[in-house]
Amino acid sequence: MLSRTASNLFWMARYAERAENTARIVHAVIFFNLMRGSISTVNQLTAPLDITGTREMFSKHYDELNMANILKFFITDMENPSSIKNAITNVRNNASAVHGCITDDVWESINTSSVSLIKALDTWDGTGYDMIMLRIIEFYHVFLGSVYSTMDRDDSYLFIKAGMSIERSDNTARILDVQYQGNTPMNDGIAKYLYWTGILRVLSADDSFKRQYGDQITIDNLLDMLVLSPSLPRSLLSSVNELNETMNGIKSHYGRGAKKLAAELYASLRFSTSDDIIKQGVDEFLTDFLRKINRVAGEFSHSFLEAA
Repeated sequence: MLSRTASNLFWMARYAERAENTARIVHAVIFFNLMRGSISTVNQLTAPLDITGTREMFSKHYDELNMANILKFFITDMENPSSIKNAITNVRNNASAVHGCITDDVWESINTSSVSLIKALDTWDGTGYDMIMLRIIEFYHVFLGSVYSTMDRDDSYLFIKAGMSIERSDNTARILDVQYQGNTPMNDGIAKYLYWTGILRVLSADDSFKRQYGDQITIDNLLDMLVLSPSLPRSLLSSVNELNETMNGIKSHYGRGAKKLAAELYASLRFSTSDDIIKQGVDEFLTDFLRKINRVAGEFSHSFLEAA
């Protein structure tokens, strides 16, 4: 497969994952804003900027940090590379470039949904954001369903999965890193419950957590679920495991370095415990993970996505 084609497939998937992740983060900001009597509003308004590394860019374009500006910046602002509108536009552009490598069902799911969504975003007046968020998440689920149910398990499929897994791993780690550092209320029972229930909801882990741990929100339980769970799709272990298996499925004499790094990262997570992470320091662990997953992504890009 040509490196350019592989790159389009990879980034089509990363941007689709990014659109949904951003929608979930924005939804959490809205939730925390409603809980502002118990949780620091300022910390939660800056959290998405820190997660996406866009605080400086936001400051250049907006004079005031408030909910309206945060929503505009992350939903419709095309100057923000992490905005939902930007991500959806890039999904469609990349899909269009590789129309012959994806099924008609995948293309139609992207083309129809993205055109409708972008039209809705162009006329969005800043209200009804819950419905907008749900439509974006639905866009991703329809895309994901069409990929899994209609595509051959060939290299095209594997490059899509690799893009999703890398974006998901990076996003989960960034959310945990920023939120753990953001004056996490672990001593105030009500604030702690509201705070971490919101984070669990962002990562689609609230139902799984309640089934396994009930209302016992402790650092050990959170790490076991969000970092070390082999079954939760958005946990670090699950995401890296999927990436490791996907990369091993790509039949090429290139990429041995990237595969080695992914395997090492997976092994380090698989044989870790929450006690190991706490002893290392949660902040230090997450910073180290982000460094490693970005190194995997860089090596993957160099091996498969850049023209020789």
